[in-house]
Amino acid sequence: MDLTKSFSFVVQKKCPHVTADPSGIWISYHHYSYDEHNIALYDETGHLLKSIEVQCPIRRMASDRNGHLYLASVDAQCVMVFDVATSDIKELAHFDGYPSGLAYCEKDDSLIVCDNECPSYFAYEGGYARLVKFHLSTHECQERILIPCENHHNCISNVAIGKNESLWTADYINDTVFQMTSDGHVTFSYNGPADDTVLNPLDICTDKQGRVFVICTSSKCVYVLGETGQHEASLSLDYMPCSVEVHGGRIWIGEMDANKIHVYTYTVK
Repeated sequence: MDLTKSFSFVVQKKCPHVTADPSGIWISYHHYSYDEHNIALYDETGHLLKSIEVQCPIRRMASDRNGHLYLASVDAQCVMVFDVATSDIKELAHFDGYPSGLAYCEKDDSLIVCDNECPSYFAYEGGYARLVKFHLSTHECQERILIPCENHHNCISNVAIGKNESLWTADYINDTVFQMTSDGHVTFSYNGPADDTVLNPLDICTDKQGRVFVICTSSKCVYVLGETGQHEASLSLDYMPCSVEVHGGRIWIGEMDANKIHVYTYTVK
C-alpha cells in the first residue's frame, strides 16, 4: 500500500474530529476549554460550507449516508441525531455511562455506541466499557457487549464496523484493538506492529474493502490492518493525531494540538 500526503486545511478549532457523509466532511470539536460548541461542514477541498451551533461538546459522529448524522456527547451523556437538510438536532438516547464513540450499521439500521464508565480515556481511571446496540426504528437499546480486559479497567475511544458486521474497538487504556463478532466474541487483538510498540489507539475506522485504520498517539502513526487483522502498512506523522476517517480514496486525519485536517491518498498495489 502506498500512502501519500495530498494537502492540509485549517478548521475552526484545535482537536478536530472528522466524519464524512455525501454532503461533505463534517468536523466536531470536543475540548473542555471551549465556551461555544459547534459542528462544521467542509467540502472535499477544505472550504467551509456552514457551521452549526450545538449545546454541548461532541466527541464523535457517525453518518447513515442518508441525510442524518449521529452525535455522541460525553458531557451530556447522550446520543443525538442531526438532520443534515434541516439542521434540526434532537436527543435519541440517554446513557448511564459516557458515550465516547459510535458507528452506524446499515444492515439492521442501528447504532453501535461505546458506553464507558470513565468519561475520559486520558484520565486512566478505567471502569467498565461496553458496546450498546441502539435500534433506530424502535429507539431501544438492546445488546450490551462488555469489552474484555484483565484488570477490569478500560475505555473504548471508538468503534468501527468491518466486513461481515465484525466490530473493531479501540481500547485506549489497555493499548489494544479488538476485533469482535456482532455477538461479542473476540476473534483477534492487535497491540501494534512490533513487540516494543506502545499502541494508544485514539480512533479507528474502516474502508469499503474491510481495511482497518488505527491512529496511535504515542508513536504518531496510522496503522493499516487487513480485514482479518494482518498489518499492511504504517504512516508516520510529524504531529499527534486525534481522529481518522476514510472517504473518497483518502485518509482524513485531525491534528490534536492544531486546528488542522491532513489529507492523504492511498493506493493498493
